[in-house]
Amino acid sequence: MSYVTKADYDAYSDVTVSAEDFPRLSELASDLIDGFTMNRITAAGGLDSFPPFVQDRIKKATCAQVQTIAYAGSADSVVEDVTGGGITSESLGKYSYSKKQGSGAAGNGEGGDTVNGIELSPLVRVYLRPTGLLFRGLQKPMLLFP
Repeated sequence: MSYVTKADYDAYSDVTVSAEDFPRLSELASDLIDGFTMNRITAAGGLDSFPPFVQDRIKKATCAQVQTIAYAGSADSVVEDVTGGGITSESLGKYSYSKKQGSGAAGNGEGGDTVNGIELSPLVRVYLRPTGLLFRGLQKPMLLFP
């Protein structure tokens, strides 16, 4: 289940995503957020079980990830890249992207966070850090986590 609506995304980003592509991109972005947070959102009862501040941060993180996927071209491009047949550089208007060989979690350490090899937006960590959802310890964090 997606954590954001098309209206949430449109209010967050100026990167256009078509109405027909949005459900698939937002679902993938939400799945990546779940993977990054070790499924703590689902385990806690879903988005509505959190205080408004945490809900807002989860929505912003999901929108940032949808935007990152949209920059990549599509969900197919992201999945294709993970399987090894992806692009190494692209340009679209003022936007330009080049992938360094060997970057990412298994490479030289210059890549960002990934979930199953799919790169996350750097803003995901920024938005989720104060929520307690990224806590990797054994005990329940004392912050805003229910």
